[in-house]
Amino acid sequence: MKWYYTDGQLRTMYRDAKDRRAQIGIIADLEAKPEKLVIEKLESLGEVVNFDKKKRKAQKRNGHVTWSEEEDRILREAWQQGKTLEQIAELLPGRSSKAVGNRREKMHLKGRKRDSWWTEEEDQILRDASRRRTSISELQKLLQRTKNAIIQRRHVLKLPKLRGGRHGKDDN
Repeated sequence: MKWYYTDGQLRTMYRDAKDRRAQIGIIADLEAKPEKLVIEKLESLGEVVNFDKKKRKAQKRNGHVTWSEEEDRILREAWQQGKTLEQIAELLPGRSSKAVGNRREKMHLKGRKRDSWWTEEEDQILRDASRRRTSISELQKLLQRTKNAIIQRRHVLKLPKLRGGRHGKDDN
């Protein structure tokens, strides 16, 4: 059977593609041949073509399972939707939250602002407490936050110092 592209050209077109699955379709269109025939040709040239439509077998590298483009897409979309690492790991079978966090860093996805960890209601309580000079220990009980978290949030909101705990000392 005659092929328009040489073996070297076919191999290069396949290897250089970002989405190899889509590239097989493109080659099939260019060659006017069925995808199955293109896959057989690439495999005869020594290329590893293992696309299972239901679930692609994970390729192993140094004992680690490589990330597929689909997994990267799921991670990126879920991260942009504000899901936690644990929630994203549940969407990716076989991936731990630590693995998801490591991959997020390698993909250079930005971290979230810590402001989102405080609700508007908590911020209002902190503002009111600042006006009334409420002690930090009272705020800790009310907000269920650590002393450092309250002090840091006060700095972000540019509020005046709060009254300290037992001895009435001001915070930093």
